Formats: sequence, structure tokens, C-alpha cells
Amino acid sequence: MVALAAALVPAVPAAAVSGRVVVSATTPTNLAFKIAEAACPTGTLLLGGGGRVIGGNGVVQLNHSGPRSDGRAWSAIAYEHAAYRDGVLIVATPWAVQSWAICGTGVTGHSIVHTEFTTLAGQTTGTAKAYCPKGRKAIGLGGSVHKSPYILDDLVVDADLGMVTVQWNRAREAAPGDYADVTGYGDVWAICVAPVPGQQRAYASSPFSTSDKAVVAYCPPGTTVHGVGGALAGADNGAKIEAMMPWTTSDTVSVSARQMAYGMSTPWQATALAICAA
Repeated sequence: MVALAAALVPAVPAAAVSGRVVVSATTPTNLAFKIAEAACPTGTLLLGGGGRVIGGNGVVQLNHSGPRSDGRAWSAIAYEHAAYRDGVLIVATPWAVQSWAICGTGVTGHSIVHTEFTTLAGQTTGTAKAYCPKGRKAIGLGGSVHKSPYILDDLVVDADLGMVTVQWNRAREAAPGDYADVTGYGDVWAICVAPVPGQQRAYASSPFSTSDKAVVAYCPPGTTVHGVGGALAGADNGAKIEAMMPWTTSDTVSVSARQMAYGMSTPWQATALAICAA
């Protein structure tokens, strides 16, 4: 997990975010590959978003939560990763993907900074970063790593809201050498704006344990969620994120994480992260 430092002291802000609206979309429930896309209403800007897996028997992981290529919708993508546990092959049951787009108006300097990275053959972990331009702060963040052998481990922003980081791990091989020649790719996005009132990072972490995790982070009073992230610590390749999403109220972010199908025995932690603004 990428380290999280002290809370942000916001810069002198411009106007507040107005017209905040959250849009959601859910795929059918089946065993096919799927993408959920939630589009912003006309006249609004994409500020952030999230996604989650519904069902899947603990075999499906959220690998992508980020802007669509045109910057008008939020996409969530998941992959199955069946594996043996105690000699039994654990496979997916029917599952769905849900995405959320957080949209709004009243911001200036809006831009989506995108960095693409490649995973090399034999590479088992890595990071990638996206930086906001000078004078801008992240209000949303997105990340992805493609193909089922790879696990999206962290999607976080620094305390100054200037840098978004994705960290990934390669899943455990069923047999040595299974992924020796596998390559993949991924993305990291920073959605940047001129500073707005109340713009800051908030997060909460679970205790370290071997059990599955559900964590909720709360924005301070008077602010609402605009960006959604999460992270795992101590999991290496033994756990994965199933949900990073705006939760039941406008000031909360929820992260859910579970062991990979092959299981793990060492304690690990999950963190939920929100970018908040007035």
C-alpha cells in the first residue's frame, strides 16, 4: 500500500462545486465479461466515480474504475480469477458490475490527466502516477490494471491533492511459471480543477486481520464526496478490492475487499479514501 500522509490544509479556494449529481449504471448479471458505464448529464463535468462487483462467489475483482475515453462517463470493469483452494477449484457464480459517475458544475480549470503503463513479462508489482498541472488540485481519481492475473491494489491521492498513484500486484500462479510470459497494461487518471472550498482528502482504515473487509470513510461536515479511492496493505497478492464506491449518503465512501480465491493466512488491511469538497 502506498503510504498516506497527514491531512491536507486547503489552499485559498475559488467558487464551490455546484450542481453535484451522482449517476449509476449496472450491467446484467451473468458470467460474461462486462463494463458498466454511468454517463454525466448534459451540461455537467465528470468529477469522479466508483465501481463495485455484485456476486461472483469471491472470484471476481474490480480491476478498473476510471473515466471513459471521452471524459463524459465513469467506467467500471471487473475480471474473474478462478483458483484452487485446498485442492478445490473455486469458480465464479453469475455477477454484475455497477458504476457511479459523480458530476457537477461551477468548477474552473477542469482537466483529466491520464498516464498509461505497461506490465512487463515477469513483473510482479509496480506503480504509476498522474500529476495535476500547477495551480490545480485533484478532485477525482481513477485507476486500472487489465487482465485477470493482475490485482488493482491501490488507488490513492497524496495529501496535497497533486498526485494520483496506482499500485498493482500480480496474482499468485496456480503452478510455477504460469504467468512468466504474461504482459498487461493499465491506467491512472487525475481529474484536476482550480482549488475549491473544503477540498481535502479523508480516509479510514480497517484493523489488520485475515478476514474480509468493509471500510467507510467520511467527509468532514459541510463537504461531500467527489473522488473515490482505496488501498490494501499487507495483502501482497492474497486479497483484492471488490468495491470502491460512493456510499448511501453524499459524504461517505465505501471500500470492500476479500481474499483471493486461493486464500491467504497473513493479516492485511483495507483503506477507503474520499476526496471531499463543499
